[in-house]
Amino acid sequence: MSDATERDDGMERREANAGNDGDESERLAATLGFLAAGLGVASAGLPWTDALVFRAIAGLQPEPALPALVAAAAFYARRRGVVEREAGARLAAVASGALVAVAAAALVLPAVRGTGAPVGVGAPVCLALGVFAVGFAVADHARVDAAGLGRRVRVGAAVVGVAVLGLVAGALVQSLVVSVAAAFDPPTVVRLAAAQGGFALALAVTALGYVVVTRRTLRYFDVRFGRRDALWTVGGLVGMFAVLLAGSAAASALGIPAASHDTVETIRQTPYLGLLLVPVSLLLVGPGEELLMRNVVQKRLYDAFSRRGAVLVGCLVFTLVHLPAYATPGAGAAALFATLARLFLVSLVLGVVYERTESVVAAALAHGGYDAIQFGALFYASVA
Repeated sequence: MSDATERDDGMERREANAGNDGDESERLAATLGFLAAGLGVASAGLPWTDALVFRAIAGLQPEPALPALVAAAAFYARRRGVVEREAGARLAAVASGALVAVAAAALVLPAVRGTGAPVGVGAPVCLALGVFAVGFAVADHARVDAAGLGRRVRVGAAVVGVAVLGLVAGALVQSLVVSVAAAFDPPTVVRLAAAQGGFALALAVTALGYVVVTRRTLRYFDVRFGRRDALWTVGGLVGMFAVLLAGSAAASALGIPAASHDTVETIRQTPYLGLLLVPVSLLLVGPGEELLMRNVVQKRLYDAFSRRGAVLVGCLVFTLVHLPAYATPGAGAAALFATLARLFLVSLVLGVVYERTESVVAAALAHGGYDAIQFGALFYASVA
């Protein structure tokens, strides 16, 4: 065999291997989806709740096991080439979505039926796995390869880290403000309002720290506001209250109680705190949270996700960092889930406002106005 022929054969083998590597890279989303769905099947063997329709069969809860099995089969068939990518990914997404719905139902059914049955760990674990499986199905349908998935994981982990850092910094500043205020013995409402303002200020400082550490300029902050932004601000404010009212009405009709924010409970005990929190919300809370969660977290997600994907992931991060504030000792699983779901939808409105306007001022005004109106209403209701 001639040298030229050997070189040609070697090139063909390398090209074939490269093609196989590329196929494997493109199948990674389906592989990860299969693992998530498979773990979803396993989670059906964990404790769930007696409020579901069927009893466990062979140690597995049928309601989550069935959609998890369908999703796993769809991911596997897609990975093995038994079905086309689009069809397999769509079936996997639908089955994974059904898995999320079953887990959500398990969280709220005890309250809806008034059985008082406890909710086991299986429901929240399956909910998280179902969300991951849906994400992997969407990524597979969009032909996201291994490099794209890796970039999304890195960016997602980075923004979660920044959000958690802001949460920790806010809690530390809040504690510091309370300690310093104790030495001067101000009125309780002033001390509590200062603590809330300190928390929001810490979030803004975290956002500023991110810009400094990543060697960006202050122009990274989208501080602009025009007539179109004002319209989006008003629309966002209306949209958030529409979500609040619709969610509250649905929860009330189903008999699901609401999980109260710890600040709301404090206002009910010291009403004038609500009045002081009106300017604090407009001047500190709205700007502080939106600088971090929209101008840093959501904007950073644009580098790895589509604009819509960045809005959704950013809202998920926003909701999760609020979990400690709503996870009060008296909050049941149904109340906590319903409240966080409503918070996610409210955050989605803010995410859309920022994405459409690219103005953190518009998002901050909508957010601050939303909080201020509620705090003002709480003050009025408490003193009346």
